[in-house]
Amino acid sequence: MELSALPDALVERILFICDVQTIANAAAVSRSLQRVASSESLWLRICQQQFTDTDPRQWHHAQASGRMHQTYRSVYRLLSSHEHSIGLWRHSKAEQGLLLELYWDSDCIAGTELLYENMWTPPQKTPFSKIGPNGQVVPEPLGMKQLVIHKFAAPHVRPPSRAAESAAAVACFGSSPPSEALLGSSPASSFEQEMLRFMQSNVAGSRQGRRRSKGSPGQGGVQRRAVEVLHLERVLRPVPSRRHPMAGLWKADYGPGGVQIVLISYDFTGPAARIVGVKVTGDDHVPAGKHTWHAQAAPMKQPWSSKEAALVDMQGQLLDQRADNSDDAVAAHKRVVAIYEGKGRIAALGYAESTWVEGRLWEYSDGACGFLWLNTMFDYMLVQLERIDADIRQHPD
Repeated sequence: MELSALPDALVERILFICDVQTIANAAAVSRSLQRVASSESLWLRICQQQFTDTDPRQWHHAQASGRMHQTYRSVYRLLSSHEHSIGLWRHSKAEQGLLLELYWDSDCIAGTELLYENMWTPPQKTPFSKIGPNGQVVPEPLGMKQLVIHKFAAPHVRPPSRAAESAAAVACFGSSPPSEALLGSSPASSFEQEMLRFMQSNVAGSRQGRRRSKGSPGQGGVQRRAVEVLHLERVLRPVPSRRHPMAGLWKADYGPGGVQIVLISYDFTGPAARIVGVKVTGDDHVPAGKHTWHAQAAPMKQPWSSKEAALVDMQGQLLDQRADNSDDAVAAHKRVVAIYEGKGRIAALGYAESTWVEGRLWEYSDGACGFLWLNTMFDYMLVQLERIDADIRQHPD
């Protein structure tokens, strides 16, 4: 039996388990299949199944650029185009950078900027502009790793033009003025008002085509003006595992440089595996996106040499010095369970004279870690790191 011969309800159940391309192919077979393949009930179910963290019904009812999303198929296209935006991003704000999280809300994609003032309190969270069906904040993906956010001014809806009023009056009443005066007093959902909106859209559209070289107004008489463009870079969140226990996002206390976000990952491209720390947010010396340190993935064999033991014993002294030079609280002394030989990056202002110096990555018994710069310029500098998993909504990548 052909699919088109089955009851519509059964065809819809079959199409529901198919991919979008198969549904499109089925719609091209016959009018009956096209009717089912474009039904509101089918596309609502598809939206609800694929986008479980938001409410497609709220997107459907919301205004978008001065007009309604008329079908759930158009809502599906909109949600699919925005799906890439979900996740963690680095907002290029000078050299420091800013960590931004975008996530589904019931009627939009909401965002939160995370700023760490110290190591011991939760981050300061600032709401980011909502990405929704109103079209005022529009994401533009550039591949999988970059995103451009276009912010537009609030739409300014022009009053209906004289030409649109005249055309709508003729269509409704068979004559032009004074009958067109009746349109303004018609109910919002009346045929007369619908005809006026239709004529206004067509008149504005035809004029837009003639004025395209002078700038593009919005659709349906809505003026749009871009006021801000933001460039974001995706921040991956590696999953820690038994073989890669340190992978993930960490906050790091750089002393005068403030608390910064560091992405720790494992690099297997060289002759020996390495643990690599890359700044997600930075400072005036080593900016965001640069490697801050790296270490061999294999720990030093125990028992440690007297030199390494002496460095470990310096932890308390280094922390006490930090406390004397800062009003902030300083981490308590932690037990070192593994040492990894490595190098740390230092640089002058503006990332000038960047170079590597000897360093050590310490793994602590509580799962945290620290990196020690061995350089007389700093008289040894210890940066303590703590995971930020509890501050982030999203699952690891």
